[in-house]
Amino acid sequence: MERFLNIIHYKLFVWFKFIDKITNYINPFWWIVEIPFVKRFHKKKGIEDFRKLMDEEVFSHKVTGFNITYAGIVIGSLLGLIIFSLFNLLQVLIQKPLINFFWENPIIRILFVISLCIIPWKICDKLIFNDDKYLKYFQEFEKQSENWKRKWTWITLSIIIGVILIFALSLFLFIKFCP
Repeated sequence: MERFLNIIHYKLFVWFKFIDKITNYINPFWWIVEIPFVKRFHKKKGIEDFRKLMDEEVFSHKVTGFNITYAGIVIGSLLGLIIFSLFNLLQVLIQKPLINFFWENPIIRILFVISLCIIPWKICDKLIFNDDKYLKYFQEFEKQSENWKRKWTWITLSIIIGVILIFALSLFLFIKFCP
């Protein structure tokens, strides 16, 4: 399970790096950086290539970058959707809307929402982020063949679509079969 989640996390990180690279072509901020007096200003500050610095240190840094944060948020959200889908399917199986029980009392409502956030966070923390496990996996995955990377790109995409479809199906079943 740990390796599987780390592969998904790695592929999400790679996707966000790719999306970042594509959107940089239409980002007006990067056009401003190319103005000669702005380049001279950065050169005086000791920055040879501002774009490269921003890409490597701000967006694509594997520890503190935006893209690794986005990948972590997405994998946590996927786990949260799976948990909520299971909760919806449980309600369908027992033919009783438990959500009403959780929503009636404000304290239980808060605890329910917090648990929907804490459970995926703890899973991610234990299997991906604890002791920076993902960095070791990233080094391993970067050495893999292109066929392996392509295969896991399709698997990751299928998992994301599958989780969204299962969530939608669980909502549909809940609405249809719970009184």
